[in-house]
Amino acid sequence: MNFEASQESPAVARPQKPNKLSADPAWIHRNVLRFAEPLTMPRPTMEPVYGGSKRVQRLLPPMTAEEQANYIEWTPQRGTAALAELDPADLTDEELLNFIQATERQAAWSMARQAAAINEFATRRPPVLGEEPSAKHPDRSRYAAAELMAMFAIGSGAAEHLITDAELLIQHLPDTFAQFNDGSLDIRRVRAVIRGCENTPPQILHELETEFLNYAMSCNPNALTRKVRGIAERHNPEPIEQRHRRARTSRDVWISPLPDGMAYLGARLPATEAALLFNSLEDWAKAAKSNGDDSHGFTPTGRPSRSLGEYRADVLMDLLHQVLLHNSSGSHPEQSSAEQSDQAHSNRAQQCGPYFKNRIPAVLNITVSADRLLGTSADPATLEGFGPIPIDDEKELAATAKFWRRFLTDPDSGRIVSVGRKTRKPPKAMAREVRFRDPVCTGIGCDRPARSCELDHTTPYHKFAYTDDGVILPLGETSIENLRPRCPYCHHVKDDPHTGWTVESVSPGVTRTVTPTGRVYLQTQGDMAPPF
Repeated sequence: MNFEASQESPAVARPQKPNKLSADPAWIHRNVLRFAEPLTMPRPTMEPVYGGSKRVQRLLPPMTAEEQANYIEWTPQRGTAALAELDPADLTDEELLNFIQATERQAAWSMARQAAAINEFATRRPPVLGEEPSAKHPDRSRYAAAELMAMFAIGSGAAEHLITDAELLIQHLPDTFAQFNDGSLDIRRVRAVIRGCENTPPQILHELETEFLNYAMSCNPNALTRKVRGIAERHNPEPIEQRHRRARTSRDVWISPLPDGMAYLGARLPATEAALLFNSLEDWAKAAKSNGDDSHGFTPTGRPSRSLGEYRADVLMDLLHQVLLHNSSGSHPEQSSAEQSDQAHSNRAQQCGPYFKNRIPAVLNITVSADRLLGTSADPATLEGFGPIPIDDEKELAATAKFWRRFLTDPDSGRIVSVGRKTRKPPKAMAREVRFRDPVCTGIGCDRPARSCELDHTTPYHKFAYTDDGVILPLGETSIENLRPRCPYCHHVKDDPHTGWTVESVSPGVTRTVTPTGRVYLQTQGDMAPPF
């Protein structure tokens, strides 16, 4: 992970090598772990940003003169020795975090070396006699994966993924691999980058790396995948409409067994259809939970005991029952078509039980630039919670206006104007804007969708906060700038004084978080893509 001292902690020159080595091996090992994180990273953006989510950067305290004199650069060899010799039980909280981070860097270096070896191995397995070369990999035998299958005892698909991922890194993402090999980029982010590059011409990938590598390690892996995918989308020479038509042929539904008499039912669908179905299930489930519909057990206070996830599953089954368990023989020939429809509805309700309800579809948010509507831009429309979609899908949704909501964005900045308020509970329009601006939880590292988060006042609305010297700070307002989506867990961590976390605004669009161990993070609203 790349780091540098913040403006609060001016950067200092890093010695190339230590002036001396202590006779105490434990001292050497602790210093190796202390400096396992590189000390270079671009400073966080300090300008106000609206229309995106966040970027997080670790702020290291300044190096003391003694630390500068005794600096020991991390290497795989020194890291291995330090991790092997130090007992976590003997370390302080800060040293434990350094230990954990050093293990991550060591693992990243090791996995990078494995990728390099797998790529080299694959190049030594050209197509065998009589084998028809693959269109994507004409120089490699399809049987190259077989030896990896045997060695790791994995399936052919998993072994093939190891080879293709290694080839992608070594041959088309050299800068990403360099950071991976240095231990500066962990395996989670590398996999996130690879996912974001799917179905993108490999020959254009190297030129995209500069657009995401500077902040890759400080980005949640899921958010990084969305960001890389968005960058790749802008540079992909093939129109999204053509790729979408081809991708639609992979539509599928599958089932996988789970323990305890359960199963996993999955589907691969066009994004607009999948989002519409899921958002409808979400809204219906929330309404059912709020109304206490059809619960199989109750809490001590009398509230239904089912979770929201259970309600979603039950609503899905209810929806399928409406279609699959209807009685087609319940109508009478002399009835009108309207009467027959009412009769069929009544029959379905009887067979589905007393909790059958007419459902209202959820609303989809589609963002389209003004230039696109005027025909002066080829930018795709953006489906909230997913990303780019073909403009034809947006036009099709326009025919069912009650199912969607369109946000027009400024073609130059893409920003949403802030509107201030002074009541504690934000109006619906403001809450919608806050969640649109910050599509995920703004807790450090959290990636929970904003639609399932609470809206938190960064500067508290209901209680006073104090500066370090005891001065009372003004109470927070209910405004676009002061509101942030936080999931219940992150909200509790921030507001409960016993957790030891503090979060404060330092400038428009920027918050400063201090953890119980004293680690400081700056979080800047950026232009991360929302989660699906």
